[in-house]
Amino acid sequence: MKFQKRCKYLYFILAISLFVNPVSAQEWHWSVSPLLGIYSPQLDDLYFKEFRAPLPGTGGIIVDGEASVNYNFTIMNSLDEIKFATEAGIEIQLEINDKVRLLLGFGSWEGGSTSVIRTEMPFQGELSRLVYERSARVSATQYFVGMRRNIISNNNKRLYVRWTLNEILDVDYNENLAFAFASGPADGFKRVVTMESQATGILMMQLGVGGEYFFNEWLSFGVDAGYMKSLDKSTLGNARSKDDFQIGDSLDLNLPARVGPDGRLWYLDANGIYQKMYVDFDGWRALFRINFYF
Repeated sequence: MKFQKRCKYLYFILAISLFVNPVSAQEWHWSVSPLLGIYSPQLDDLYFKEFRAPLPGTGGIIVDGEASVNYNFTIMNSLDEIKFATEAGIEIQLEINDKVRLLLGFGSWEGGSTSVIRTEMPFQGELSRLVYERSARVSATQYFVGMRRNIISNNNKRLYVRWTLNEILDVDYNENLAFAFASGPADGFKRVVTMESQATGILMMQLGVGGEYFFNEWLSFGVDAGYMKSLDKSTLGNARSKDDFQIGDSLDLNLPARVGPDGRLWYLDANGIYQKMYVDFDGWRALFRINFYF
């Protein structure tokens, strides 16, 4: 049902464009445009909640060579917001007339954040020094359909507005927690936690403006800028987590994120309670393009 619903948007755009600007197939002209630029999605729950979630835990420490006592701790290792990251893709334009074009495109975006600190943690009966590296990576793949309309055409220059519906087909989120021990029984050893999750089917709308400069009749350079707004609300599903901790490590951790009861990714709040996390891809995009006409 969701796929059929998405197709209706495409049919609607095509129908309106052809009704307003009827044209025969013999008059159609095409262009292909490689795209490269930046995209800055908000992702507030991820950046300002999960990225800032603490790492509390409890570990056993051996006292006087016999008794083991519980040692409670909380480690803060926040990740920086991914403000901008590279987006690349390709767009095909169908010229309906001198002013209007239909758009069809595909693109992908990927960003990451890493933080490394030195701290202490109870491990295998001792309070051990360690290097704690936390890293996260987000990627998204999308396609879009829409229209462009020229508002200024002056010799070899164009200024236009554009509107598109964007479908984010695939979002991948990966987070790694690496603990490299520098003292105690595990000196020189490492423990790693890996979390993965996905989202799909996020519908968005983008409004933007752009400009184009023609070098000749078949080649031009252009710049687009626009704002994308979500029409859907989504979460990171298919969550899974794995680690290589052993029973003998005598350590119990509450990770910054974990698989929730619904199979989706939940984050740890400041009160030590896991909450459902939503993904919001609203944000600005700016793309450079080379346009090939034929």
